[in-house]
Amino acid sequence: MAVETTLTSGTTACLQLMKGTCGLASDYLSWMPIIAITILITVMIIAIVYMLGRAFMRRDWEALAKTELYHTGIAVLWVAILTVFVYFSCNLSCFMSDGRNPIDVATSYLSDLQDKLSTCVIRLLDLAKEIRLMSSFNMIIPPSTSCGNGVCIAPYQGCRVIADNFETVSSILAPFIGSLMAQRLALSAISVIAFQLLLPIGLILRITPFGRDAGAFLMAIAVALYIVFPLTFVFAEKATNVIMQAYPVNPDDIEVPNLTRGAGLDALAGLGMPFPTDCAKFELTEKVLKLIGNILPQAVFFPALSMIITLASARVLSRIFMYDFEDVLH
Repeated sequence: MAVETTLTSGTTACLQLMKGTCGLASDYLSWMPIIAITILITVMIIAIVYMLGRAFMRRDWEALAKTELYHTGIAVLWVAILTVFVYFSCNLSCFMSDGRNPIDVATSYLSDLQDKLSTCVIRLLDLAKEIRLMSSFNMIIPPSTSCGNGVCIAPYQGCRVIADNFETVSSILAPFIGSLMAQRLALSAISVIAFQLLLPIGLILRITPFGRDAGAFLMAIAVALYIVFPLTFVFAEKATNVIMQAYPVNPDDIEVPNLTRGAGLDALAGLGMPFPTDCAKFELTEKVLKLIGNILPQAVFFPALSMIITLASARVLSRIFMYDFEDVLH
């Protein structure tokens, strides 16, 4: 009982956070008079066409008016159904996200993923910089006094290959940072326009005789974007949390060694300190690979899967919203 009460209070708080963007919010209700006027105008035009058909003995006009009146009635029925459906969808999405605003959850998830990916890229570039500085070190062989008029060896010259690899990986990962940022901006836009603009326009077009297909499509897009799209990231966050508990990875664990500063500089200068034996130790490389393996699927696979699920949902919902109940009523 206590758990049920907690979930109910959490859902109520979530709907308060979504106020103004979801379901029966004031901005959404402000479109209802326009929808009602559209219905009245449509019915009036259909009535005029029917009367003209009766006056001029045009049976085809009468049949057209009856057909359009039937479809207009179905569209009005869909307005009522969708209004209730949207309300319960918002409640369901809040319940699935444990009483949190799903769009806020999705935005927070993408923001955290972007921060981890940015940290990973910065760490890789810092490692590449340290290794390149180390690879530029030249050791003077006595009795030479300089590399210009004597003999020098570069013991870490081959380390440039490792630096090249780190820089290449960072270049591959960098575009995904922009992709995650674009998805966060898209979520912000969706929260504003999906149920406050796309859905009312879809309802109006669904009522008009020449815009029913476009109206059903906009209605489906609005529901898929506002309900389905954020929930995919909610599920992704839950799946990621389970994985992270089993295989914890933190970008801050990748420490960039001071190969060319402090003790490292003393070693390279030959001041009695032991020389570094590796450009990048295996443990450090292993941490980098684990971090990339953890972040990259989230930055590529989950967003792609979210878009596929959202588009598939929109396509299915569009067909549903075009249903005319003819099989049921006849």
